[in-house]
Amino acid sequence: MIQRGKLLSKLDKLYESQHVLFVYGQKGLGKSSLLSHYLANRDQSYLWISLERQTSLLEILSYEVEFETDGKQLEWVLRKYSKDWKGIDVIVWDNIHYISDTVKELLINFTTSRPQFPKQVFMSDEVISDDFYPIFSRLKTPTFDNEEVALFIEQHQLKMSVDDLISKTSGIPLLMNLYSLGNKGIQHFLDELLNNLSQEIIRGLKKCALLSRSLSKDELTSLLELDDEREITKLINLGLIQSFNDEDDRYFLAKHIEVFLLDELEANELESLQAELLEFSGRSNNRSFETLILHLERGDGNKINSYLKELDLNLDLSRLESFSKEFLEEFKIDIEAVLKSNDLNIDSKVTLYRYLMKIYILRGDRAALKEALHHFVQRFIDFSNLSAAKEWFLYEYITLLNTSYFFDISKDVCKEISKVDNERLKILIEIESGVAIMQEDFSLAINKFKTILAKVVNSEFAQDDKILGNLHFQLARSYYHSNDDYFALEHFLKAADIFKEGKNLYFHAVSRMNAVWIHLRKEDWNAIKETYEELYPYADQFGHTLVKAGLNLLMAKHERHHLKLGDSVQFIDQALSLIGKNSPFYSMRDIYCEKIRISLALDQRILAEELYDKLLQKSIETNQQNDYQIRYLELELRSYDIPVDELLEMWSEIEHRKNEEAFGLPFQILFSDKLDSMIKTPFYEQFKLERELREMMSSGDKALVLKQIQKIRKLISPAEQKTYLSFILDILEMSYLSKQDPDFMSRLDCSLMDESLKDQLRHWYSFSKASSDEKESFDWSLLRRFDQNRIKAFVNNLQVEGEESYDRYENGKHSLCSNIKENYKKSLKKYLFISELGELWFEGKVNEDLLKRNQLKELIVSFMKSFPDELTKEDITTLVWGENYDPLIHDARIYTAIQRTRSLLDDEVIVKGKEGYIWNHKKNFILYVKKRCQKTMSNNRNQALIMKCFETSLKNGSAELSRREIVDKTNLSESSIKREVSILLDRGALIRLGAGRSVRYKLS
Repeated sequence: MIQRGKLLSKLDKLYESQHVLFVYGQKGLGKSSLLSHYLANRDQSYLWISLERQTSLLEILSYEVEFETDGKQLEWVLRKYSKDWKGIDVIVWDNIHYISDTVKELLINFTTSRPQFPKQVFMSDEVISDDFYPIFSRLKTPTFDNEEVALFIEQHQLKMSVDDLISKTSGIPLLMNLYSLGNKGIQHFLDELLNNLSQEIIRGLKKCALLSRSLSKDELTSLLELDDEREITKLINLGLIQSFNDEDDRYFLAKHIEVFLLDELEANELESLQAELLEFSGRSNNRSFETLILHLERGDGNKINSYLKELDLNLDLSRLESFSKEFLEEFKIDIEAVLKSNDLNIDSKVTLYRYLMKIYILRGDRAALKEALHHFVQRFIDFSNLSAAKEWFLYEYITLLNTSYFFDISKDVCKEISKVDNERLKILIEIESGVAIMQEDFSLAINKFKTILAKVVNSEFAQDDKILGNLHFQLARSYYHSNDDYFALEHFLKAADIFKEGKNLYFHAVSRMNAVWIHLRKEDWNAIKETYEELYPYADQFGHTLVKAGLNLLMAKHERHHLKLGDSVQFIDQALSLIGKNSPFYSMRDIYCEKIRISLALDQRILAEELYDKLLQKSIETNQQNDYQIRYLELELRSYDIPVDELLEMWSEIEHRKNEEAFGLPFQILFSDKLDSMIKTPFYEQFKLERELREMMSSGDKALVLKQIQKIRKLISPAEQKTYLSFILDILEMSYLSKQDPDFMSRLDCSLMDESLKDQLRHWYSFSKASSDEKESFDWSLLRRFDQNRIKAFVNNLQVEGEESYDRYENGKHSLCSNIKENYKKSLKKYLFISELGELWFEGKVNEDLLKRNQLKELIVSFMKSFPDELTKEDITTLVWGENYDPLIHDARIYTAIQRTRSLLDDEVIVKGKEGYIWNHKKNFILYVKKRCQKTMSNNRNQALIMKCFETSLKNGSAELSRREIVDKTNLSESSIKREVSILLDRGALIRLGAGRSVRYKLS
């Protein structure tokens, strides 16, 4: 069985919350399999009563009860039967569409009358009216979606595409199973299905297949020669006819039925049906479109010229919006083939190009037609002598140019035809001229559209849905880009209502989809999902490609923000496949930006960089390389190699655009709390929790750290793919709990993140598992600067059971260990210095005289750590006293300190070097520094000087210093301070407070 995860999830929510459920859908959708699978997995006990067409409910129940039922009423039998329901979790009544409405009502009223009864589930191939049965929580069983069909193909090893199988089966599980057995299986099933229908209905269905579009109730009744509209319901229940929802008054032939009927057509029958359709379409101007299609298919240029000449000026173009995507593709091919004919006159070509422009706009492939149209206009259109048809053609050409972002050409054409005589057309052209200036000045565009609107409402066009819809739509766009969400939403919804009322389904969908972007700004996630579920079936059926792409983009954002990264990838990949290579730049930019964000969330940086390169190339081709999102994406990808201090300073100087998802936000949240107020979704919450985890680890509170790890795990659990963060948590948890995870490496190998990031985690995992004697320094060269910043605090502060880890220096060789290996109370011919105790041992005795001499202890640690390198007087001054070297002041201090050290240890322990002093290589030593203290140790005199400044400042009551104050106290250059502070931040020695010019620092 194909696991229908989303449907099972909906069923689970209803089952948990409702006592009565109604599961419905046409025959063959797998309702029984779905429910039985669900109940079995929940380990629920159930009674399953299957009703039959020829057998009454009373007769079926009589088999179940152990009483004589002759002469008994149904309600009496139900009462007797219900006494056996104790201990049963659920009663399933299958095929209730076989019983009459009266019996249904009696059954449902009885089974839902007592709360002590088990759950009741009613299953039907038909819809039960809300008017009679409002108590039901309904679950409509849909056909398989693309993902489920793909899984079916894989499981059954079928050699065909997803689209092919859907076209032959409409995604109905029963038909798919039959098809997997061979063509004969499905053909036999459909033959049996159609054999129950009259020849008149079958012939009518064939006409519907030829039209290949949605039909009104009147059209369907006429084509099928039905006497009673209730017969349409029977055809729906048989799965032959479909509607978009249970209340829609437009219908279409099921795709597998359409394919089956067209495959069966012979040439003579096809010609006969086309003749009947010509007669059918000729009865009304509303059906003139079908006549055109039939003429195009016959390809007679003279008849096409003659027919096109008689068409109304508006060409009924809006009706194309209700045609299927398959039909639009075929119609496009027919038009393009006929346009090559020499038999067509210019007026006919103008008319066909108008149809073609509408198709390309609906398909979303607008730019692909631009060159052909531009050539046609330059060669054949005389702007000084325009017919009405050519004026409308040029208006629609302007619309196509604007929707393809060719605003300069659009402005030129607007000027050429601005003085047309048709007042309605003049207003529409004026609106398009406003669209052309919108990208330059939104305020100017708003004023222009408001002026036009004020003029229209007081004119004869006050009820014109095309003019009003366009005006409100363009006003909404202008307000949206001006960040006025209130008026933008108001005008988008107003436009949607006007377009819907005018049966303009495409622009109704476009207006609704654009309104969803405002819901995104407001983070109204429920509204986004509800709009997607409502609009997508329409857009998919009619091939509204850009609407589908936009809806998929919005859902990709929805899923990413909720950390459902696997679903997010599917939505964004679908959007990418829909827009194609010739889509407008801004559509491509928005989708590529989201794909890059998702790739970075999945730690696929190489893929993100490849996508950026493609987007950059597209921006160069369209002269949009200075687009702000292109620049910010480049900064986001560069951020992985910038020191934290510079990184935060860079992003703090970039002003976040109002009501837009900020760029660089993950980096800023990870290393600063300044933008915590912007965190409103799980996607950004994870970075805040990770930052808090790093801070908690430095406290050494194991219980608090483990609690935080579980908090993060709960947050990121929706992500199907394990990310870098999830593996960080794995390593930390294993270390804190001293447990093994034999599957860690295999899980890491299977993850989708970049191989370089896997190598980092493998190195850290091996490092964390090494014994004390084997452990070497962590190799930070494997990591990019961002990754160093991200996990250095984790690695350096990682606490293990028992004593804390030590850095061990033996005669200049550095290693790590979990405890002090030497018994320092026994005789040892080495100096053993334990830094945090301040104890220096030699031959089993501690040097008591040194215990209270802090400066001498710092001098000894500095010589041991720097060995085998010398320390100059400048180095000694910085490391011991935290001051800049002044010979008049420090020469005597240094001489005295070295002499006192020699007197306490050995006269030859510190010797003169070429440029300073050095620990005598003949005097063996071991230095232990607790690892938690390593972050406060310095790698050079500048860092030591900075750390001394903070220690001195803290003693004087001031814990925080600005960069300017550090410069003043150390006399180091601004660039040196910037570099050294960045290193100390990376190591966790300092903590940053704030960002930008107001940033301050303190000791961690």
